[in-house]
Amino acid sequence: MNGITKGVAVGVALGTTAFLVTSSMSKNSKKNIKRSASKAMKTVGTVIENVAYMMK
Repeated sequence: MNGITKGVAVGVALGTTAFLVTSSMSKNSKKNIKRSASKAMKTVGTVIENVAYMMK
């Protein structure tokens, strides 16, 4: 569980950094970054679910 906790903490830190960087970008760039981040988070969630399923 420590690894998952560290991963979540890193994800939050990267998300905050991405938000700060995108706050000065144009709307189209923000939308593309948000869309990409959303897809990445869904993928990470799927991977975590699969790992949890395999550990059962």
